[in-house]
Amino acid sequence: NKNKKKKAKKPDTEDELLGELAKLLTQIEYHKQEENYEKCAKLQEKVDKILPAEASIMSVYSQEPNFVLVYLDRKGLTINLEEMQRAESPFTLYLNRLNMDYVICYSRFTDWFKRDQPIFISKAEVLYSDDKFTLYKSNGY
Repeated sequence: NKNKKKKAKKPDTEDELLGELAKLLTQIEYHKQEENYEKCAKLQEKVDKILPAEASIMSVYSQEPNFVLVYLDRKGLTINLEEMQRAESPFTLYLNRLNMDYVICYSRFTDWFKRDQPIFISKAEVLYSDDKFTLYKSNGY
């Protein structure tokens, strides 16, 4: 049938997963949209007090493009809502392979994060939390 959509091949091997990861990694030049500038500038001020400028951040339950990373002027990676809820989420693989020390989560998803990654949560340190986001230090997880 001509109208049938082809399914994307899912990565099977570690090398293929890492290849997919490489596609997800971003090093984003600092650019801001005028309407979000003020709100994100305040968020950046908070994070700048906590994180070194060279810190890489994993942003979880976020859609791409990840404005959290853009506005915080940080390198990092985004794992979206669907990926985080998989039985075999790429969260731990990416966190360990990339030696990421920091994870940021929108506060509205922190209960899901606790449910989906209880071992990480039990070992992580909350560096900052408010009604917008929670910032974790992985502490060698």
